[in-house]
Amino acid sequence: MKRGFTPRALGEIAIRCRDYEAMVAFYETVLGLEVLPDGRRAGPPQRITFFHLGES
Repeated sequence: MKRGFTPRALGEIAIRCRDYEAMVAFYETVLGLEVLPDGRRAGPPQRITFFHLGES
């Protein structure tokens, strides 16, 4: 997918959502972010995904 932008900077954010899989798909396909190795954590009470945003 070709996008007219590239995320340049972002600190750390936490977003609560109703559809976790749709949220992850959005960040991967629309924003083009990659999930970090071992970046998915599943289990009660919530699931967490860490994305690679660039070099720091």
